[in-house]
Amino acid sequence: MAEFDRYDLSSLERVAGGGSVWPPELLRALEERLPNVQRTVGYGMTETTSSGTSLKSAATFDHPDSVGQPGPLVEIQIRDPSTNEVLAEGVIGEICLRTAGTFLGYWRDPEATRAVLEPDGWYHTGDHGFIRDGFVYLGGRRADLIIRGGENIYPVEIENRLIEHADILEAAVVGAPHPTLGEEVDAFVVGRPGSAITEGDVRSWVAEALAAFKVPSRVHFVESMPHNAGGKVMKHLLAAPEQSSRFIPE
Repeated sequence: MAEFDRYDLSSLERVAGGGSVWPPELLRALEERLPNVQRTVGYGMTETTSSGTSLKSAATFDHPDSVGQPGPLVEIQIRDPSTNEVLAEGVIGEICLRTAGTFLGYWRDPEATRAVLEPDGWYHTGDHGFIRDGFVYLGGRRADLIIRGGENIYPVEIENRLIEHADILEAAVVGAPHPTLGEEVDAFVVGRPGSAITEGDVRSWVAEALAAFKVPSRVHFVESMPHNAGGKVMKHLLAAPEQSSRFIPE
């Protein structure tokens, strides 16, 4: 946002994004700085030729943590990952899509195809989420799920809370092994230059809004996050102790 004033954005009509839910703080900043620009958040994947859901301007504030409603010719179900049964509204499970543009299979890899694509066209995304009032909400990738003492924790909820802090520019949450709880919550935070935010400040900020078991057990302050070519944080590097030290200042 600090770069906005360097450019003439008077001709900008639309801002679109996908791949993850936009943090509420980003939505508020866009509304303040670009009040007349249409905002659209989308959810889809390569296997569905990007078909999935969309959330447009007005709904971004009514449902800020949603990825929107199914697009034309898109069907969505939430399935139990173990039984493949369709779950009731509001219950978290695996998001499954059936669209007019769903792929026919992976090139010369029938085994991988059978693992995600049903004969009747339903594609298993590997993402967790739920449906409420016709809107789809993401919980995160199955691999990102943190199970702490039997409690399921989806990092995106904690990340959205962290990024709302005025002194935090970027945040990522991963699970770390714990001898009795199974996993605990680790937060990686990029602080605003010149800020004096502490680990205690971060933990207190999360505790004000979320359940105690979602409060990070440890907070790592890093100068930057490892991103892939698409701009997503490579959490596997943060979660690996031998790799994460690369991003933690001495």
